[in-house]
Amino acid sequence: MFKTFLSIFIAVSFVFSTCQKKQSDSLRTPVLKINNQYLYEDELPKTQHLSSADSAALIEKFEKNWVIDALMYEHAAKNVDQKSIDLLVEEYRKSLIVQNYKQLLINQRLCDPSEKQISDYYDKYSSQFLLEEEIVKGVFVKVPKNADKLKKMRKWVEEFSIENIEDMESYSVKNYGSLDLFADNWVLGQELIKQLPTTENLYLTPNKFIEMEDSVFVYMLNVFDCRKKGEEEPLDFAYEKIKNILLNKQKIEFIQNFEEDLYNQFQKDIMYFTNNNNEAEQ
Repeated sequence: MFKTFLSIFIAVSFVFSTCQKKQSDSLRTPVLKINNQYLYEDELPKTQHLSSADSAALIEKFEKNWVIDALMYEHAAKNVDQKSIDLLVEEYRKSLIVQNYKQLLINQRLCDPSEKQISDYYDKYSSQFLLEEEIVKGVFVKVPKNADKLKKMRKWVEEFSIENIEDMESYSVKNYGSLDLFADNWVLGQELIKQLPTTENLYLTPNKFIEMEDSVFVYMLNVFDCRKKGEEEPLDFAYEKIKNILLNKQKIEFIQNFEEDLYNQFQKDIMYFTNNNNEAEQ
């Protein structure tokens, strides 16, 4: 009785969904038809931002490509083994479902590595994290040469303190200059020195004040800290890299353990069939 009801329900649902699709398509405006395939107006690319000529050219190209795709699919469907395609689609569908489920489990059950885990990993493997480029911490200022009270800004940069940041920002805005503060985060040295008028005889070292000028601006750089190419990356620079390494390691271990537990949980339900008598063995 239940199977009969289920069959009727599925049949009615299919007819209803088919009718809904036909009704929905009937409300759409067709642009062209090739055999039994329709291209509708709402599927055309948006061209409001284009001129009339460009819009017409784009629509013409789109319609031609659509017709080619429709004909290619029609011819392919007649000449390709549909069963093999269906198998591939089903395998891909299964893979997508499993991967989405794994990601759902990971999101629900895994936490970010702790500060201690990251620090411990760095202490153990810091020699593997070597800088590919020079990195710098500091403060960089660029102001017009004719700026008022330039000595005051020079003092703030050279004798930098957190208490003067607001004054430095205000001075930069007032004098149409720029202030780049990177005291707590590393920046690439090459990107920094590109902003200077010359790199001749320029060597960045910790606790170094550099001042240069050209015909228009004065450039001031106070290097708080500096690490050279080939040196070990400092922890705060390698932090995100290590965090991702530990996260990926956790994910792999978690999924492996989950799969193993799943197998063990249902191992008793596995049925093996012998080749000779086709009888099930547990």
